[in-house]
Parts: sequence; structure tokens; C-alpha cells
Amino acid sequence: LIRNIFTTSLVEKYFQGRNYFRLRAIQSIPNPDQQLTQDIDRFATVFSEILMKILASPIFIGYYWYKVTVTVHFWGPFIILVYYLVTYLIQRSVMSPIVKHIYLQEALEGEFRVVHSSQHRCSESIALYKGEVTEDSISRTIFKRVVGNLKVVVKWEFFLYVMSYGFSYFATLLGSVVVAIPLLLHSSDHLDGGFVTTSLGYLGMLCWGFTQLTLVASDMAEFGGLVSRVSILHRYLLQFEKEGNKKGLSRKPHKRSRGPGGSSISSGVSSGGSGSEVSSERLGSVQIVDLLASSSESASEGDQVFAASKDLLRISDLSVFTPEGDELLSGVHLTVSPQVPTLISGPSGCGKTSLMRVISGLWESFSGKVYVAPNTMYISQEAYLPQSTLHQLVTYPTLHPEETGYVSLAHMEQLFSVVGLVDLLKREDIYTRQDWAFLSPGQRQRIAMARVLYHGPSLAIVDEISSAVDITTEKSFYNECRKRSITLLSIGHRPSLVNYH
Repeated sequence: LIRNIFTTSLVEKYFQGRNYFRLRAIQSIPNPDQQLTQDIDRFATVFSEILMKILASPIFIGYYWYKVTVTVHFWGPFIILVYYLVTYLIQRSVMSPIVKHIYLQEALEGEFRVVHSSQHRCSESIALYKGEVTEDSISRTIFKRVVGNLKVVVKWEFFLYVMSYGFSYFATLLGSVVVAIPLLLHSSDHLDGGFVTTSLGYLGMLCWGFTQLTLVASDMAEFGGLVSRVSILHRYLLQFEKEGNKKGLSRKPHKRSRGPGGSSISSGVSSGGSGSEVSSERLGSVQIVDLLASSSESASEGDQVFAASKDLLRISDLSVFTPEGDELLSGVHLTVSPQVPTLISGPSGCGKTSLMRVISGLWESFSGKVYVAPNTMYISQEAYLPQSTLHQLVTYPTLHPEETGYVSLAHMEQLFSVVGLVDLLKREDIYTRQDWAFLSPGQRQRIAMARVLYHGPSLAIVDEISSAVDITTEKSFYNECRKRSITLLSIGHRPSLVNYH
């Protein structure tokens, strides 16, 4: 129940307003997946153990407090209470360094897991490079840090446990002293074995109840480290949520605003701003844009009313900054009209992909004005394949049949024939298999192409969508998009792309 509550709440915030993407820039949260899974799981387990001890111990303490008061004296339980308060304060002072090292241990375990996950995912590249020795060295180095910090944690926890049980032993001796005091103060008729045995038994149970509470200190050390891990993720998610509510970013993809220059980005119709169309080369219905050339153009004076425009994309006097504040592009002007495919080219690192991030709203650090049609689809360089059936790979990001309707095999064959994936439909597990990580980079790009054709957006902004496929497949895809009236804004280096833009 505890894990369900925390996981549900954090996952909801994690996927709200693209917070999962924004967390990539937070260096203090390198592995949010670990915090959402392992850390919350362990957090819930330790919390349950602490809660049971805290709830059970007061029952024992309350009952035997009364028994000791009646049998021995009213000040007997107070002596035990003062003793355990002192021992708790001593244990509390020891907990501080343990919490710090447990927090570090969880982070190191996550780093060690990520390294091995990356090595498994990139095993072919590592094998081709013959990088076994290097990868082994990397793994050993990180594991050495894991073991080194773990030794420190075990040392402190052992010391804490020894201290806890040592205090419990001395509590037994203290109980004997508490029983001996009334024997010295009262008449000799109290000096019988039954009185001593009964009193020591009651004091022993009272001490046991207090011991359970002090042993919670050991669990609290681990719990404190887990709380720090989970709370830092929760704190950033709450911060993103507040920023989104303040600036209209949260769950409002049609109105985004942010940036050094007081910029705005909207999906739908927007108005206002000044600028001029991109200086571009038009070949009939083809537009080719050199990003560096367009970013050097100066804006002309005058207002452009975007609401009156039928263009699918219009960018005016746009400057793009990295999340760290470094300027990538300056003064970009670009217009994409229906049925006018556009190619963005330029050297690596000049900001082509960053421009797509700004247009899609992933990056909020920009100045200028951007209008983008609401029915726009974005395809990144890496074709993402979620855990789903083959049909759902094509319909992604919509996975549920009740939202898309049934995708017939004939429809799949028609799409896959365009992108050269018909043989994939001959597999017997296309309706049951969930893991498609075995697909080659070229097959992954073909899946991305099929997605564009399936959804049929008015504008598709694609980043290197055909870099890993053959020329024939590339030509078939671009020609099919033209037939389906899908306007493409392509980002790429491939010389053959000029033929379709």
C-alpha cells in the first residue's frame, strides 16, 4: 500500500508536463529510474518495519509501566525512561554519518547498474572495438567504489548495533538496581523470591519495549538515506509543477512561454511579433535551408499576423540557447508552407536538432516567435521502441485499441510495403512479442517511417529519419508522404535528401 501510494504519485508527476525530459539536465538525479523503482520499494519496506515497531512498542511499554509502578515504585519506570532517552541521543549522534554513506551507496549502486545496462545494450559495438579489457576496467573501478563505501556503511551499522545491544545489556543491570532500591528502603518482609522474580520480569519486559524503540535507530539510518534519495526527486518534480502552473507549461501544449528574450511558443494560431521570412532557395515546390545562413539573416521591420497565415510553421527572429544559457542560434527566420517539403542542413553541432527541441517545446530557453500547426509530429534521431506489440509500435504514442481502433493486418502490410518491412509481418509472435530491441537501426527507422504514415500529420519534423536505410526505401517513404499530403521538415546530412525537398 505504501509503495503503491508513493509510486503512483511520483510517476504521475514524472510524466506530467514532460518532467521526465527536464530531469535529464539535473546532475543530482542521474538515475531517476532507480529512485522510482528500487529506492521506493526499499523505502516502503523499511518504513513498514519501523511503523510496526513504533506501534507495537507503546503497548508493551504502557502495560509494563503500570505493572512496575504498582509492584516496585512509581519512580522505577522514570529511571528506565531517562536511561533510554540518554542512550537514544547517543545513538542519534552516530546516525548522521551513516545516513550520508547510505545515500551515497544507493547512488553508487545505481551507477554500477547503469554501466552494466549500457554494456549490454552496446555489446555489439564493444565487441567490434574489442573493448573487453577497457569495459572490465570500468566495471571494476566503479565496483571498487561500491565496495569501499559499503565497507564504511557496514562498519558504522555494526558499531550502531553493538551499541544498541550493549545498552540493552546495561538496562538489565539497571533493572536489578531499580528492584534493589525498595528492598533496601522497606521492611524485611519484602525480601522474598517472588517479589524479586516478578519485579525483574516486569522490568525486563519494560526494557524490551524501550529496546525495540532504540533499535529503530538502526533502521532510521537506512530510512534517512532512502528518504533523501526519494525526496530530492520529489522536490524537483514539485518545482517543475509549480513552474508549469505559473507559466502555463503544465499540460498545456498549445501555449508555452519562457526564455531570456520573453519569447513564446504556441501550437495553434498566434499573433504578434516581427520578423521576415527565411532567406532560402526555392526550387519549384522545394525549399532548402542552410541553418547557419538563415541564422545570420537580419529581421525586417514590421509586424506579421500569424493568425492570417496558413503556414504550418513560421519562425521569426529566433535565438536558441542551451539549458546552461549558451547561445546556439541567433536570428533564425523560417517558413514552412503546406506541400512545400523543407530540408534543414548544416554542419554537426550547429543547432539543427536543438531547433526541433525548441519547436516541439522541449527546450524553453529561446527568444523570438514560433508558430507551429497543432497537428505536428516529431521524430527524433533515435527511433524509440516501447515494450509493446508490433502493431502498437506503429501506432505509438497511442497504444490502446480503444483509442485507435483495430489496426488490420492489411493496413500494416500496406504501411510496411512502403518502408520495406513486410518480412517482419511473417513472424509468428507479432501479436505477443513485447521486446523488439533486436531490430537493427535500419529497421527501427523504418518503424518510425511507418508511424508517420499511420498518423498522417499535416507537418512531420523528422531528424535523420533515413540515415540508416537504403536509397530505395528513403525514396519510397518521401514519395508516399507527398501522396498523403504530409509536409516534411527534414533534418539531415544525406545528399540524396535534396531530391525530395
